[in-house]
Amino acid sequence: MWINKDMEKLQPSAVRKILTMPSKRSDVINLGLGQSIYPTPSNIVEAGKKALDDGFTRYAPNAGLAVLREAIAEKVKKENGINATANDVFVTVGAQEALSSLFVLLLNPGDEVIIPEPCYSGYISSIAVARGVPVTVPLRASNDRHLDPKDLERAISPKTRVILFNTPNNPCGTVAHKEELEAIARFAIEHDLFVVTDEIYEKIIFDGRKHISLASLPGMAERTATINGFSKSYCMTGWRVGYFVMQNKLKEHWAKVQQALVSGANTSAQVACVEALTGPQEFVQEYLGKYDETRNILYEGINAITGVSCLKPEGTFYAMVNVSELGADEDVAMHLVENQGVRTIAASNYGPNGEGYLRLCFAVEPEIIKQGIQRIAEGAQELLAAKEK
Repeated sequence: MWINKDMEKLQPSAVRKILTMPSKRSDVINLGLGQSIYPTPSNIVEAGKKALDDGFTRYAPNAGLAVLREAIAEKVKKENGINATANDVFVTVGAQEALSSLFVLLLNPGDEVIIPEPCYSGYISSIAVARGVPVTVPLRASNDRHLDPKDLERAISPKTRVILFNTPNNPCGTVAHKEELEAIARFAIEHDLFVVTDEIYEKIIFDGRKHISLASLPGMAERTATINGFSKSYCMTGWRVGYFVMQNKLKEHWAKVQQALVSGANTSAQVACVEALTGPQEFVQEYLGKYDETRNILYEGINAITGVSCLKPEGTFYAMVNVSELGADEDVAMHLVENQGVRTIAASNYGPNGEGYLRLCFAVEPEIIKQGIQRIAEGAQELLAAKEK
């Protein structure tokens, strides 16, 4: 057959799969898709429209429009403590392309990448496409889904080349403590490892917590690629613009990889992203307040259901809900969509440490989350009753 055997082994996206599951109900509530229900702010949309009228319809440079790269460099200096210039910034087709292109650049066949898990499933496929080997370390429920440095240390081998770390974390909803980041930095320096950080949810953090970029720690600027983008904080998932910041000689070779993959990101969308960074920012806090409201509704509602529980998310708009008393997470997710019309993601799709959990997205209207909780309660009652028979 005309297929790469390694690619044949790749698993389809759990999110895409849940969208195709049939339901007995026509009024399905989607708590599975990882995007906000809220629209891209109007000033950003208008900037994108104007860019088209102004003729931004042709190729942009591989690394992105200079004006956007400059705006990103200024942003990471001010907000992330990363002393970057525009020459250290690379614009990509979403954060996913940043991941894929970096791993193609960084990895030789058989090189190992350490990933805390449960983790976003796109990490595994990006590493596989680059012929790398993912090595997972557990984010344990018993440790509130935070990284234990001892687990990280045990995973390091002579083949380890990269550590991939995500904070705030999808799907766990955790925000890394400074001690976790310092441990990663210590091991990276000691073992001469490169670090890729995914910080796409950096602005979605609750209860006064602070986001810390790993590249801002001593000794880490030159051995870190910091990935970010506009999809989550600015509600721009469909615009497909991300970026990464990297301050070392590897950047001299990246354009060759990007040229082979996609050539460059959408030009008019890049102009809209300039407006996202330099225009009014009040909506970021407005949307955060909305997510905080639905987070609290979800947390209180889920923990009031017999047989179901969850920790309060620290960041992102996701919650990991323990449904192990009801059955296998895949079976519970299937039951809920078929019978109650609620789409969720079985967290075993994010790794073995997700087994027994569902990932729920609470970036929806309060009334929707309330309806979803009520339906989950009905489904839980049915599943518990079936187990007692």
